[in-house]
Amino acid sequence: MEIHAAVVTTWGSPPTYQPFNLPPPSPSQHRIRVLATALHNLVRSRAAGKHYTSPPLPQIPGVDGVGLIEPSPSSSSSSSSSPPQLVYFNAMSNPTGSFATHINVSTTDTFPLPARTTPTTPTTTSAAALAATVNGGLSSWMALTARAGISASASDHPASTTTTKTKPFSACVLGATGTSGRVAVQLCKALGATTVVAVGRNAGALKATRGLGADVTVRLPAAGEQEKLEEAGWEAAAEVDVVLDYLWGETSAVAMRRILGARRDKARRLTWVGIGSVAGTVAGVDQSLLRSSNTVICGCGPGSYSWDELREQFPRLLEVLVQEGVTSEFEVRKLTDVEKAWAETGTKRLVFEP
Repeated sequence: MEIHAAVVTTWGSPPTYQPFNLPPPSPSQHRIRVLATALHNLVRSRAAGKHYTSPPLPQIPGVDGVGLIEPSPSSSSSSSSSPPQLVYFNAMSNPTGSFATHINVSTTDTFPLPARTTPTTPTTTSAAALAATVNGGLSSWMALTARAGISASASDHPASTTTTKTKPFSACVLGATGTSGRVAVQLCKALGATTVVAVGRNAGALKATRGLGADVTVRLPAAGEQEKLEEAGWEAAAEVDVVLDYLWGETSAVAMRRILGARRDKARRLTWVGIGSVAGTVAGVDQSLLRSSNTVICGCGPGSYSWDELREQFPRLLEVLVQEGVTSEFEVRKLTDVEKAWAETGTKRLVFEP
C-alpha cells in the first residue's frame, strides 16, 4: 500500500514528505490510520541519530500517536461496518515511525482510548491533545511507578477527579517548566503527592505550574548566572521522597548537594530519577553524599524497564490522563509541512496531523 510519510535520509537533516510503500500488516499487527503524532524531544534525538534507540536510515520518525484501526481485508462484513476503534499506539520498537498517514503496529502496542477521548472534540480529550501529552507523561509515570515504586493501581485511588494515594509521598520536578515537566507536576498530584516542588528557570512558566498542582516553586538563575545556583532555594525540596530530574548536568550536581545537605532525616529514602539531560549529560556527585544518606540514583528510559512493564502501565496512564484532564500546550501542523516546521522551537509541543 502506498502511503505518505516524513522520511529522514541524512542524519541531522529534517525529514521530507514523500511516498512510502507500507507492506500489509501481519496477523499480529493492526493497520492504523494516523490522526495525530507529536514531535517530542525524543523524536528529534532519534531522527538525528543521537539517541541510543535511533533506528537506521532511511527512517520514518515518530514514537507514538493516536489513530483509528482500519479493518483488515479478512474482517467480516459486520465488523468492517462498525466504527473504527480509536486507539493510542506506541511505535518505539516499530520498524517504521508514526510520522505517516498509516502505520502497522503490533496488537500488543495498541491501546483503546477512554470514552472521553474523541478524534477532534476540544471539550473532551482530542486526539491531538493526547498525542501531545502521552510521551511526556510516560517519562514521569514510569519514573514514579517503575523506578520509584509509587503505586498507580486504581485500587489505591478513588474513582474521582481528586485521587488520593494510600501512602502519601512528596516530589520535586527538576525542569518543571518544560513540556514533560509540566505534565510531571500534574501526574505527581494525580498519583497522590501531598507536596510538589517545581524547579525551573522561566519565571512565567514556573508561576504557571502553581495552577497545575505545584505547591512550592524554586526559580533557577539565568544561564549566565551559574554562581547563583548554590543559593537557588534548594531547601524547599529537602524533605521530598522522589526527585524527577529532567536537567542533570551541573544543575543537578548542585541540587543534590544542597538538598541532601538540608535534609533532616538523611536515613529516609530519597529516590533521584534521571529522566532527561537538557543541562548536561554528566553530573559530578561526591560519593560521600551517597554514603551519608539513604539516596538511590537511577535512570528512567527504555532499558531501565521492560517492554512488558511499559505495556502493562499504558491503560492506567491513559485513563488517568483523560480522567484527570492532564494538559499540555501544543500547536498543530500538517504533516505535509514537516520539513519546514521541523526546526521550529518554542514552549508548545508540535503535533502533526496527516
